[in-house]
Amino acid sequence: MRSLPVSPAKNPHPARVSTPHARPRRKARRFEEFEARRLLAVINHAGEISIDETWSGADVHVLTGDVTVKAGATLTLQPGAVVKGSHFTHDLIVDGALDARGTVAAPIVFTSIHDDTAGGDTNNNAAATLPAPFSWGGIVLRGAGNVLEHTEVRYGSSG
Repeated sequence: MRSLPVSPAKNPHPARVSTPHARPRRKARRFEEFEARRLLAVINHAGEISIDETWSGADVHVLTGDVTVKAGATLTLQPGAVVKGSHFTHDLIVDGALDARGTVAAPIVFTSIHDDTAGGDTNNNAAATLPAPFSWGGIVLRGAGNVLEHTEVRYGSSG
């Protein structure tokens, strides 16, 4: 095997000597940082709640019709829960109790299906629709013992 004569005077970059078996140099890859996004499940709700029920803070809950919490039952929303009304006639009616205790870091949000700022683009139409007042019915509290802490109510009509 013969070695190639290389002198610094003839080759100012001796580390870049090319031979038939040399591998090409790879460029360093740069990875951009992406915003972490949590993927939320969408759960549809309509009808009556007659026993205690808990809605997860890791999901988007869509009112596809009126939801009525019957007397003696409690609907508990975990911190971070997003509840979206899908029509101006869809209400959350509470004859029992609503326990919605969000936190500063994970507030509970009641809003319109058209509000993409809470829980993402639930109706999958990008910016084709925008939320507005009266986009969904709202919250009707008729029972006792309701607690709403660190809770936002947006774009409702009867809440």
